[in-house]
Amino acid sequence: MDIFYIVMIVVAVLLVVGVIALWGVEEYTNTKNKRLRTDKIVERTIVIHREEDVYLRVSGGALEILEAPVSAASPAPAPLAEPVAEPVAEPVAEAEPEPVIEEAAAADASPAFELNEDSVVFQASQKLSFIEKYATLTPEDRARYDELAAYVLAKPNCKRLESNDAITFKCKSDKIMRATIRRDTVTVSFMLPNTELDRFVRQRGIKKIKIVPVAIRLESDEDLVLAKQTADLTMEHILEEQQYRKERRNELRRQSRLSRDAEKQAQTQSEE
Repeated sequence: MDIFYIVMIVVAVLLVVGVIALWGVEEYTNTKNKRLRTDKIVERTIVIHREEDVYLRVSGGALEILEAPVSAASPAPAPLAEPVAEPVAEPVAEAEPEPVIEEAAAADASPAFELNEDSVVFQASQKLSFIEKYATLTPEDRARYDELAAYVLAKPNCKRLESNDAITFKCKSDKIMRATIRRDTVTVSFMLPNTELDRFVRQRGIKKIKIVPVAIRLESDEDLVLAKQTADLTMEHILEEQQYRKERRNELRRQSRLSRDAEKQAQTQSEE
C-alpha cells in the first residue's frame, strides 16, 4: 500500500508540473505573438473622401484625427512682417498696415503631416443613378431590360415607379418586379411568397417575418425568358390575392351590416 501511495503522489506531482509547464508555454506564445503584432503596426495615414476630406492616422494601435496632409512641394509660410514705426515729424496720413490675416490663416491651416509611400488613401466611389447606369449598359443588355419592362407594363393595371437607384413595377398597389443595376448587369426581383404565409403575415400584421424576393440577372436571352415566366407567375399570384382581399372585404362588410341589423332588432324588441 505504501508503494501505491508513493506512485500516486509521484503521478500527481508530474501532472502539476505538466500543467505549470503548459501554462508557461502558452503565456510565452501569447506574449511573443502580441510583440510581433505590435512590431508589425506601421504608422499609416488614411484619407476618406466624402463631402469634406477627413484624415485619420493609425499609430501604435490608436486612431487619431488630423487636420490636413503636408504637400511636399508646398513652401513654408512666410513669416509675418513686423510693423515699423514711422517718425512723427509732421501730420501725415498713416500708411495702412499690410493685410496679414490671410497669411496668418494660411499658417494656421498648414498641414500637420505628410503623405508618403506608407500612406493608404481610400476614396468613396461616386454613386450613379439607375438612369446613368442604364446608359452605360451594352445594347444587348438594354434591349433585354426594355423588352421585359414592356412585357410587364402590357399587363392590366400595371405601372412603373422610378427612384434614384431602382425601377419598380406594380399592379395597383402590389409590387410585381423591382429592377436594379449592379456590376453592369440588370437584376430583377420578384415577390413570390407562399399564399398561406402571405395571408397570415398580412392578417396578423407581423413585421418580423421577412419574405426574400426571387432575383434573376439578365445576362442572356434564356434569363429573359425565365424572367417573363416569373413575371407571369407573380402576376397570377397578385390577381388571386387581390380577388381574395376583395371578397374578404365584402364578407367583413356583410358581417358588420348583419351585426348592426341584429343590434337594431334587439333594441326594437326591448323597447316593445
